[in-house]
Amino acid sequence: MAFIMINLKAISAIVSPAYQMSALTLVSALSRNLTTILMQNVGGALVDGFSLTFLYGVLTAVSVAGLILSLAVKLPKGTREKMFD
Repeated sequence: MAFIMINLKAISAIVSPAYQMSALTLVSALSRNLTTILMQNVGGALVDGFSLTFLYGVLTAVSVAGLILSLAVKLPKGTREKMFD
């Protein structure tokens, strides 16, 4: 749920209201479908080449990098509409 709320906030701040539904659809498609396909292939190659522990380490590093990036990058003020009170 937090992922969805962050997406809504980021899209509403960056994209004009006329294109927000298209942007949300694009982000949803890329984040759920395409990323799943790519990560299954990359994860399988990592497990075949190294070990399952190595795959978990890579996923942990990517998660930590995403967390640091989300804390470091500030969104523009965006619209005057309040999404979350």
